[in-house]
Order: sequence, then structure tokens, then C-alpha cells
Amino acid sequence: MNLSVETQPGLLNDKSSPNTSVTIETPELDLTVGTLIRDSRQRKGLSQKDLAIRCGITPVQLCRIENDECIPNKKTLKMISSHIGISYTTLIIEAGYNDMSGKRIYYKRDGTELNINQLICCIYKADSDLLDYFQGFDYFGTPENVEVLKLILSAMRKEADLCNIPSEKRDLKSTFFQSTFQAIKSFISSSLKPITKWILQRDY
Repeated sequence: MNLSVETQPGLLNDKSSPNTSVTIETPELDLTVGTLIRDSRQRKGLSQKDLAIRCGITPVQLCRIENDECIPNKKTLKMISSHIGISYTTLIIEAGYNDMSGKRIYYKRDGTELNINQLICCIYKADSDLLDYFQGFDYFGTPENVEVLKLILSAMRKEADLCNIPSEKRDLKSTFFQSTFQAIKSFISSSLKPITKWILQRDY
């Protein structure tokens, strides 16, 4: 896309010239899903045949997708996303699978829809203040912190499952896990919590 800008005399450090026309090259802002796939494939150095084989479709099908002659299904989009460096969620949205009413729909990495409302309701019922701790998570949610949070939540889920199993029916691994996780929680509550509280009071 070329953008033509007309300037007045005295601008662009050219006082002697009259009105000057400057052409600025700008990238296309509204890419179609086909163009997005084609450009990303080319940046990866893949031919249409290479990508088609990896995604389990024919080169002709991929050519039609890139020319926006057809909209690929979600399964194909998921396969394509894993090879071109574009997230599945982005391709889903660009392909028009999002609710056209403006409702935001998010997808997990496996391609299934994420029920945001259900998640928020679960957190709110557990502790409404917990939602506030996720404010600005994009700032402190490093990959390491996200991994730790996922591990803790997975352990909580496992512990809850074990509560429904009589102690005499639990195997040695489950018993060891439960006692270890309880020790970790005890450490966090007795040691880490007061330290964190002291740091916060000092900073504010």
C-alpha cells in the first residue's frame, strides 16, 4: 500500500521547494487468512508442497486456501499454525470462526474453546479477591512463573481428586504426593507468606 502525503513549503528541511509530495510505503494492515498463511510460509522458507505434506492436505488445497478461494476447517488451521509460526487463535479469528457479534472467543493450544465465563465464575466463588491478583499478569507472568502456577494448580486438582479416594485404597505414589504437597503448602503459609507481606509493607 502506498500513501501519498503532500507537505507545505518549509517542511522536510527544504525551504526552497514548493508543496512537496512524499510517497510512504506502508504494510497491508488487514491481511486475509490466506495471505497471512502464504506470507508466513514464505518467511519459514517452505514451499506449498512442503507445507501441504506436513499438514496432510494436497498442494492444490493449500493453493486455494492461500488464494482465499476456500476457508480451511479448524483441524487444518491447527496443523498449519504449528508449522508457520502463527498461533492457532490468530488463524481462527482471521478465518472468521469467531462470533461475529463481537463476543471474544479464546482457544486452548489443543484447539478446543476456552470457557472464560466458567473460569471467572469458579474463581469468584472460591474467592472474589483472587481475581484481583491476576491484574497486570502480562507484566509479571514470565514463562517460569506461569509454569510454577500451572504446577501448583495441577497439584491442587490432584489433591482434590485424592480426597475422594479412601486412604486404604491409595497407592504409595499418591500418599507420597499428598504428604509432599501438604508440606509445600505449609512452607508457603508459614514462611513465604510473612516474608512476602513484610516486603509489600516495606515497598508501600
